[in-house]
Amino acid sequence: MSGTTSCIIISMSNLFIIGHRGDRKSFEDNSIKGIESAFEKGADGIEIDVYYEPDKGVYLAHRFLHDRSLEYPKLEEVIEKFADKGKIQIEIKPPEVKVTKAVVDLVNKYKLENYEITSSVLPLLKYIRELASKANIGMIIKPYLIENWMTEEFGDYLMMSYLKLTGASTVWLDKPENFWNKGRVKRFHKKGYKVGSHLPTDSKENYQRLVSLEIDSCTADDLNVLKWRDK
Repeated sequence: MSGTTSCIIISMSNLFIIGHRGDRKSFEDNSIKGIESAFEKGADGIEIDVYYEPDKGVYLAHRFLHDRSLEYPKLEEVIEKFADKGKIQIEIKPPEVKVTKAVVDLVNKYKLENYEITSSVLPLLKYIRELASKANIGMIIKPYLIENWMTEEFGDYLMMSYLKLTGASTVWLDKPENFWNKGRVKRFHKKGYKVGSHLPTDSKENYQRLVSLEIDSCTADDLNVLKWRDK
């Protein structure tokens, strides 16, 4: 989101639901049809994975060892088609600054407003902040960073320290599953950070748990979860 570091919350009782790689239950990951379907079903945004090559531009693919000889959808096409449909969450996969620059160049070219740039490559996040000073930046935390010996106090300290060092404004963490509780979420909110998680199924119980914790956003593999919004 240009000019702000906060996500839009639909209401106090609803999560901001993002189609993980589009509508991946019905279509191929990171496909134009999957993205279109996600928005048609009512998702607030979509999450896509990107790579960059000088002769191909910024394109969508998830697996790091994908076949680079094949043609993949372009980020430019996604922005042109869906910028007015909802949030576009762009995950940068390779640990390369040139990919970040190419993504930011496209965001600026199209004056994209409703977006977030994320990565699990933590050292890359400070470069994203330097290149896109007003962007909403998401820090994706891998499970191996949270060890069993850590107390809740130390876990909070560690995550907030990473957020401060990287310049990220949202922490994306869904494992270990018991990491988040209501007190923890409130502490992150109090420090000005947003909290993101993940829903792998359309489980009503899991959906309601995230709502009760006041999680800000979630990526969803099964967009049937949207049916629980009005229940």
